[in-house]
Amino acid sequence: MKTVRFLPTHTLPIIGALALAGVLSFGLSACDGANGKSLEAAPARPGAVISAAAVLERQVTETQEFSGRMEAIEHVEIRARVG
Repeated sequence: MKTVRFLPTHTLPIIGALALAGVLSFGLSACDGANGKSLEAAPARPGAVISAAAVLERQVTETQEFSGRMEAIEHVEIRARVG
């Protein structure tokens, strides 16, 4: 009897590692803080002072400034062929 595999053999360790990571993350999500109190019961600390700005909508003209000298890549010389 021939064995039929639906997945390549190199994907099986990856699937096992992902399953183990999922089980560990689920198990660790129920852990409490180090002092035995749950994390939600921690006292609220005052936050850092931040500044905010109001969002404005207005027309913006895009410009680019370059310093330097502009010169053509190729030079052309125009000469008369008649006298």
